[in-house]
Parts: sequence; C-alpha cells; structure tokens
Amino acid sequence: MDIARAFAIQALGAPNMGLSPAYRLSLGLSYHVSEWIEPAFKDLMHTPANRIPTEDFVHLGPLVCHLVASTQAEIRALRLSIAFNPLIPLSHHPSCKNTVLACQAAWESAWWVGLA
Repeated sequence: MDIARAFAIQALGAPNMGLSPAYRLSLGLSYHVSEWIEPAFKDLMHTPANRIPTEDFVHLGPLVCHLVASTQAEIRALRLSIAFNPLIPLSHHPSCKNTVLACQAAWESAWWVGLA
C-alpha cells in the first residue's frame, strides 16, 4: 500500500496534472500529504480570494476558506502598516558624523521618496 500511495502522490504532484493550489491543499490535508500543504497554502496566499474559483472553495470547505481569507487579510494589513510607517533605525553607527536625529530624518525621507 505504501508503494501505491507514494506513486499516487508523485503522479498527482506532477506539474502537468494541473491541480489547483486549493485542490492540492484539500488533498494534502485529507490524505496527510504533508509535502503538498505548505506549498499549496503559499500559492493560495498569492491568489486574491476573489480570484479563487468557486469550485476551489468547495474543495477547501468553510474552515480552510476562512483561514485563507483571514491570513491574506493579515498579510495585507501588515504590508500596509510597513508601507505607511517608516522603520526607524534602532542603532546608530559610532563612526557616523551625523546626529541620531539627522540619520533618522534622512532614513524617513529616503523611505518616502524611494523605498516605499
């Protein structure tokens, strides 16, 4: 049975099978194929929830759909928080000739002009 399971996992995991990330996640969770779970979940994180086909939501079920949508929302909130709140350097190199405040101001300016 282990050989048949390994063969099925390899065959279904082949890129040419074209299984959607949601279906791979569903199968991975249902049949304990741990090597499919994380990659499928990460693939779903790159797909906006409104672009995931309805049949994929059916495969996932309400609990996993909620997990996907809430994780996407948390990632989006964190990205926005980082984008709109420049990071303040926590250290100041001893050989720097500028004051700490001058370096922080330069960093904030660079953040808004070029990094964010």
